[in-house]
Amino acid sequence: MVLNTEQKIAAEYMDGPTLVLAGPGTGKTTTLVARYKYLLVNNVPAQKILSCTFSKKAADELKFRLGEATDIQTKSLPIGTFHSLSLKILRSIGKPIGVGEDFVIWAKDWEREKVVDGYLKELIKAGIYKEVDKDDINARSALSFIDDSRESLLDPEDASVKASEKGNVAGIAHAELYSYYDNYLNTENKIDFPRMVQLACKALKKNAEDGGKFGKKFAHVLVDEYQDINLAQKTLIDLIVAEGTQLWAVGDDFQAIYGWRGSDIRYILEFSKQYSGAKVITLPQNYRSGTLIIDAANRISANIKEKFDKDLKATRGVEGEIIYDHLANEDNEAEAIADEIEERIRKGIPKSEIAVLARTNKLPINTVNLLIRRGIPLNLKGGVAAFTEYEARLLLTAIASSSEQKLENIWALRMSPALYGFSKKLIGEKWERRVKALTTYIQKRPPQGISDEEIKEQEENLERYRDYILKFKDASSLFGILKSVLDNNENTDRVFVGTIHSAKGLEWDTVIVMGWEDGMLPQRQSISHRAFEEERRIAYVGITRAKNFLMLTYVKERNGQENVISPFINEIFNAKWALPNEDVSTIPADDQNTETPKEKFMGQYSSRSMSDNERTEWRRHLKEIRETVEREAITKIADGQGDGSGWSDQSAGTGLLAEAGYTVKKGGPISDERQSILTDVLQGQVDLPDWISESVQDQWGEPNTEERLSKIRNTINVALGMQKGRLDPSVQAIEKWEDDLTFLAEQLLPQMKELNNN
Repeated sequence: MVLNTEQKIAAEYMDGPTLVLAGPGTGKTTTLVARYKYLLVNNVPAQKILSCTFSKKAADELKFRLGEATDIQTKSLPIGTFHSLSLKILRSIGKPIGVGEDFVIWAKDWEREKVVDGYLKELIKAGIYKEVDKDDINARSALSFIDDSRESLLDPEDASVKASEKGNVAGIAHAELYSYYDNYLNTENKIDFPRMVQLACKALKKNAEDGGKFGKKFAHVLVDEYQDINLAQKTLIDLIVAEGTQLWAVGDDFQAIYGWRGSDIRYILEFSKQYSGAKVITLPQNYRSGTLIIDAANRISANIKEKFDKDLKATRGVEGEIIYDHLANEDNEAEAIADEIEERIRKGIPKSEIAVLARTNKLPINTVNLLIRRGIPLNLKGGVAAFTEYEARLLLTAIASSSEQKLENIWALRMSPALYGFSKKLIGEKWERRVKALTTYIQKRPPQGISDEEIKEQEENLERYRDYILKFKDASSLFGILKSVLDNNENTDRVFVGTIHSAKGLEWDTVIVMGWEDGMLPQRQSISHRAFEEERRIAYVGITRAKNFLMLTYVKERNGQENVISPFINEIFNAKWALPNEDVSTIPADDQNTETPKEKFMGQYSSRSMSDNERTEWRRHLKEIRETVEREAITKIADGQGDGSGWSDQSAGTGLLAEAGYTVKKGGPISDERQSILTDVLQGQVDLPDWISESVQDQWGEPNTEERLSKIRNTINVALGMQKGRLDPSVQAIEKWEDDLTFLAEQLLPQMKELNNN
């Protein structure tokens, strides 16, 4: 294990509490493993090292990496999640606070809801809470209140007092339900996940008061993703390290994106204040992303107000590529994303190295539909699929039949090919009838092994997802999603589609981040300083998932509403204004640009900003090209071999050259004709059609300039590169294209210089 200077310092620091600021791609896990290994080498027993993570997957990864780096058996080591740690604490010292020895772990949300809902109905029947709107008090809202209270270490009495002080009538009602729910759990000797950490904190406090030594079991505590901890988790750690245990935490304040679920960024920002003599070590070297992607991320983070002062430094020596796509509507967005994915796949990028990310799980519906229709296998995450496997089977049933007779054997369904026969049926009212038929049938004849409670839960889910389901234009698209859910396997070659939150900690060669609109990223409700800061950090996380290729999309009209471009786009591409601290609405109207003028962007970046007419014409050209060379033609023109000053457009290459008669068809014109066309384009002797915008023409530079010559050469090089290695007849054009490049280099360049000298 070879460490850089900063990683080595972090791994070996032993003089007090330590915070390691590990940005994306800086080797966080590598440093964590190195720390563990260093402690072992320095004679710290493995059982005296406690490691806390936020997911079982992260804990398993740490164990695996540690097993590779050392010869110790990692299975029994105290490495796990906050919940697994809390569980061990309760089983060891939980009895003094009333935790039964054989308590039951309660994990199903529908079971929790059933208990709360039953008591709520009794209260409503008794005439209580008349002054409260029913929409404000229900089982789900009550459980959300309960879980939030637990994360803040508030008992029912504390929660009630807090709600009363704020005059929150709904909060007072929720606190009453909280009290009933806790009594139920105590009576039944049950513990749900949100309660584990809360009770573990109580057990540790009681143990210390009684002179117990549980907190002294560990000499070192290692905490992963420290920026994501909430009050209960922090208190748990503090109760352990209070006994003289050394705390070593790793995290990144730029990636603190879980404030909505109780995490508090102040815990990482105030680490040095909370722990006397603490050392803060920054890991700046990014080993993941290209220079341009890191540059964009640093522009976003530069405007974060509450932060550690740090920047990422790219170390791979690869520039990378960023494309910004300005689109008219959601359908155009879906097409652009699908085209780009197909293009990346044709270039040899594995599907598992491609991700489509969105701020919310509702955003990618159109894109998911189109990707499914194009036959691209998907790995749906972060609520994008919206269905569990069981729900998917129920929905497939509803699509397959509307009669009880045909439903009789449906519970044995395992992706029957017969379902494809329904792919052309529209959903609409038929869908409503099928849902009704399904729920009626399962009420009459529930499948074997399915409880009444589970049936009820699934019926409610069907209703809950109705609006989502009706967004699908046909059964084929919905079927594709359901199939993706049932066939989903992370180990297969699939394109990842999920929320930015679901992508945290992951990386891909190609990342497409959708919806860079003010109101979507950032979300409109996020206008307070703290909330807006988190939205910017969410944008930062999305950008830094990409290794080599990053695509950002903006849709002018989404869901029938006209949008303003995200202020984060302006930050990435050097805006002339900086965003105020508090309120997005305070930005001058003149600076809320819906257009993307050339001067807003750095030359190294590609941008695609077309009018509807331009895009329609481009689509027509693209179709012709694809038909000619079997979908292996230019879909994107980049400036990678130019002087870096160009500002490419998707239509630029094919627009200018194709309109002049230089085609990418098999063989193309004869060599002399092609060279004549190239000369005319270089010298500006080409009349362009009206649909070619001035911005596109400007990108090609003035006639008889190196900029224009470079643009022509780049266009040919891209086409040439995409065709090499193919065996179909389209390769007949390669020889002529190579002749064209020679002609440009040996004849036109000297002619141009001679002309300029004269």
